[in-house]
Amino acid sequence: MMWQVPALALAAQAFLLTIALGSDIGRLSRVIAALLGLALAGMSIQLMAKYRYLEVLDSQLLERLEGALRLDHTLGFAPHAALSERARRSHSSASWLVRMSSYRLWLGGLALFGLADAVAAAAALVAI
Repeated sequence: MMWQVPALALAAQAFLLTIALGSDIGRLSRVIAALLGLALAGMSIQLMAKYRYLEVLDSQLLERLEGALRLDHTLGFAPHAALSERARRSHSSASWLVRMSSYRLWLGGLALFGLADAVAAAAALVAI
């Protein structure tokens, strides 16, 4: 579910930014579209953060269950071990691109869309 949010938000942002940046569209329509895009960026960031929080809670409960089942002894390492430990045990290595936090990257990207929306709203207000 968490990854449906940015995909849908990007589709909506494309639509709203097309309106907000359109030169042949009325000023009020451009301001409204840009402000809706800004609100959408904020709502998407909040929803992703909430889903991430709930996922961490579920992960902690699962980790306790795995510990009670002693899966770390069966596998030779904890299923919730750090990515580097799991990759090492699997005789694999993750590139820097894989190690990067997708969650933080998407939050930053959505924040940039929010910034673009704010600039588009300001530009429409001053009729640039």
